[in-house]
Amino acid sequence: MTVQASEPSTRRAAGIVGLAVIASRLFGLAREIVFAAMFGAGKLLDVYIAAFRIPNMLQNLFGEGVLSASFIPVYARLNAEERHEEATRTAAAIFAILVMVGSVLVLLGVLWSFRHTAAKYDRPARAGHPDSGDARGSYGATGHGGHH
Repeated sequence: MTVQASEPSTRRAAGIVGLAVIASRLFGLAREIVFAAMFGAGKLLDVYIAAFRIPNMLQNLFGEGVLSASFIPVYARLNAEERHEEATRTAAAIFAILVMVGSVLVLLGVLWSFRHTAAKYDRPARAGHPDSGDARGSYGATGHGGHH
């Protein structure tokens, strides 16, 4: 294969990746606008933002950083040397490792979340306590301060 024959397909592939990145950024901006309009500035939006911080960091590290910088040259070299089967096995192995690591991280997040949620709802409910689910606050049904 000549360099000229592969150049248009490389440009096309790079263009598709570039468009996908731009689309992702635009959808992210739209998501932020919608959530800001729906939730405003408050604890609920803070929780949402915190929940996305770790996965985004992992995506930046693995998807756009260290993994790409180390995997792509190896994969490209194997394909250039006509070792396509080995390149495919390498890509499959990397994918399997990422799926396993991601699954473990998700499981740990779910367990951590469950632990904190269960601890919150295991507490004895007290009327007016912010964590009790009682919306009356300290004024209760009578509208007067104090306990009832």
